[in-house]
Amino acid sequence: MQQNIPALDAKRTAYVYDLASGKVNYVMYQFDRPDQFIHRYDYDSDNRITSVFTSTDGFIWDRDASYRYYAHGPLAGIELGEYRVQIGLLLHPTGVDQRGKYALCG
Repeated sequence: MQQNIPALDAKRTAYVYDLASGKVNYVMYQFDRPDQFIHRYDYDSDNRITSVFTSTDGFIWDRDASYRYYAHGPLAGIELGEYRVQIGLLLHPTGVDQRGKYALCG
């Protein structure tokens, strides 16, 4: 994908997919340019996202998020950033709350 903004150089975002599963493995903004920024995604054997990493050089990666899941499948919690801020998800016994939404807890 390329974005053209008048008075600025064109900006390019490339996506690297796993052809068998359709999962996105990398999103590369301005790859091989001085202002490049790369996202890398890791998945578990059930094709659920488990980690998100970012890098400006493709060699040194920062973990920006990690995800954990209940044994029966739904998302149980998220951990964000270098300070590892945790967001837990409480589930109604049916798996969702009365409105059909996940309930957040601190």
